[in-house]
Amino acid sequence: MPETTMPRLMDALEAIEDGIYIISDNFVIQYMNKAMVSLFGEGAGRKCYTVINQAEWVCPWCRADQVFARQETLHGEVFIPRVHRSFHIISSPVTNKNGSKSQLVIYRDITRTKAQEARLKSSEEDYRRLFNHVGCGVFTSSKEGRFLDVNPALLAMLGYDDKKAFLELDLATQVYLDPGHREAYRKIVEEEGKVVDYEVEWKKRDGSIVQVLLTTHVRYDSKGNVLGYEGIIVDLGERLRMERKLNETRQHLLQSEKLAAMGRLTSQVAHELNNPLFGIMNTLELMKTEIAPESKRRRLLDMSLSETQRLADMLKKMLTFSTPDQVDRVNINVNTILEEILLLYEKRFRENSIKITTRLMEAPDHVCASKDQLRQVFLNLFSNALDAMPEGGVLTLATTQTDQEMRIVVSDTGIGIEKEHLEKIFDSFFTTKRESVKGVGLGLSVCYGFIKDHGGTITVESTLGKETAFTISLPLAGQP
Repeated sequence: MPETTMPRLMDALEAIEDGIYIISDNFVIQYMNKAMVSLFGEGAGRKCYTVINQAEWVCPWCRADQVFARQETLHGEVFIPRVHRSFHIISSPVTNKNGSKSQLVIYRDITRTKAQEARLKSSEEDYRRLFNHVGCGVFTSSKEGRFLDVNPALLAMLGYDDKKAFLELDLATQVYLDPGHREAYRKIVEEEGKVVDYEVEWKKRDGSIVQVLLTTHVRYDSKGNVLGYEGIIVDLGERLRMERKLNETRQHLLQSEKLAAMGRLTSQVAHELNNPLFGIMNTLELMKTEIAPESKRRRLLDMSLSETQRLADMLKKMLTFSTPDQVDRVNINVNTILEEILLLYEKRFRENSIKITTRLMEAPDHVCASKDQLRQVFLNLFSNALDAMPEGGVLTLATTQTDQEMRIVVSDTGIGIEKEHLEKIFDSFFTTKRESVKGVGLGLSVCYGFIKDHGGTITVESTLGKETAFTISLPLAGQP
């Protein structure tokens, strides 16, 4: 190399932004440009591994021996903790004028590039995780009508388990129930650039129909041409089922709030009436002592006391409803309670041409409950069944149990309950009884409150003009 060329070469190396250094075959640094010095400090005349890695031996990523031996350029990447940076390393052999061998090493800083790659990889992993685990169907499809990629939720929605076979389906003829709907959807999404909650019928693998909602965006290439579509798919039937379940939960909460409010009101009314009522009773008792037993007025006083006592008993029941008694709960055989109440109603059922059928399990486990409250529940259900069968019918009682609960079913072949009334049947003050037997509509709401307070449930199913069945579930004794 001419003598005048060397200064120009050194000037060029100094101007390069990459770190550059030259070492001898014994790892001594012969030259460092400004970029290398700014990274690791001046190190000419020292061992390269001492300057770069502050180590006492050759750096673990060093490939100097291979470069000297093979006399070829090698590439590699390394992260150096000392400067918290990543580098792309280029190592090239150099032959000096005197025939000795050196090595030129270029350190290109790729820290920012590696960070971007890490963020991109993390973003791709996040997307793939969301794609695979989201509950609704996610897809990309071609303009021609083939799925390019789908998530597991979409496969499950349409009843497929082989993704490869699913991607071979023709959308218009094998997925859409009506091929014309695919074309109509395509026109809308390409004109608008997107479509939101487009309702359409698709076919499952077994041929059954599923109604879905499509929300889709168009995919374009760099020239603005349509490549295909991507979006999400929601099973409309599943959404409706979830909405119904949510509505049922809301109704249960509302019913509980109604019962709580009615309990507070009942308690207030009962307490307000108790004091003047006992005052009246005491006054009547005093008046009795001043009137001869054979007097007609004495009989009137006795009648007044009797009616007043009846009012007091009613108030007591109101207080029992508003604050259910927890103390008198004992282990009870439900069959025993049902059989006792049947004895009371047997004559009335027979007089009204109602046949009784029982399917009570033998030796059932006990439930922990208030006997009086359960009696009130079954008395109310029997009374309702009697009113529902004015022309006669069949009353059926059945008990079964699982490992955790006892189930009691009281069904009748009466007039049934209209569908729109089923959701309101346990509401306070709601009644479906005809005018001649119409009550205040508190019976079933009280039953609901008692059963709920015992940790159980009461539900009703009915077919108008055919039958009605109330099912009560109560936890077995010892169960929470």
